Amino acid sequence: MNLSPPKQVIIYSHGFGVERDARGMFTDIAATFPDAENVLFNYNIKDQIENTLTVRPLSEQRDLLLAEIARVKERFPSATINIIAHSLGCIVAALAEPIGIRKVIFLAPPLEINTASLDRFVGRPGSVIDLSGLSRFARRDGSFTLVPAAFWQERAVIDPLALFNAFAGKAELTIIFANQDDVVATDKKHLLTSHIGIVSIDGDHDFRFKSRPELIKTVQELLSE
Repeated sequence: MNLSPPKQVIIYSHGFGVERDARGMFTDIAATFPDAENVLFNYNIKDQIENTLTVRPLSEQRDLLLAEIARVKERFPSATINIIAHSLGCIVAALAEPIGIRKVIFLAPPLEINTASLDRFVGRPGSVIDLSGLSRFARRDGSFTLVPAAFWQERAVIDPLALFNAFAGKAELTIIFANQDDVVATDKKHLLTSHIGIVSIDGDHDFRFKSRPELIKTVQELLSE
């Protein structure tokens, strides 16, 4: 058994309404970096009995990410640290403005804030959308995602394009877009600063099915440079 400290740590920042594995995407990526310390953690609060997942406000998610980064730096002071974020987790990573990160990879980030992505929940039995109160979203797996008003209030004042462009000056950032993204629009990516590396591959928002190997290959290439 190799007990030497890892040379590389990868911290994962998951998206909206999912758990730390990002529905298997992060665990699939992590499995291809066996020599790295892969750090997956939850932003949301899971209630197994009620079958609910409560989304924390973005400021709280940011603080959780910063706490994980601080813990990693204390535990592995000589390791290089990279961050892989998906969807809303990209906004959380940019809000955190972490220091001492080698590379950051954003997967399918939202470039604008709107409510269009919520339309897929409208009409599902049990779903209630209340941006000034507690929203309750029915998921396909039978669970419910609960979202407090504080989340929507913080989300509403964010300009992702400006946030990502500013973040690019603090870390080496690459964004991987999905050509067939079914959740967020990508038509404004030309407004991103030239300091951001941009890669586009075929796939849906979660890079499922045939696109998953191409995603993993791209991430491996980026982190090996």
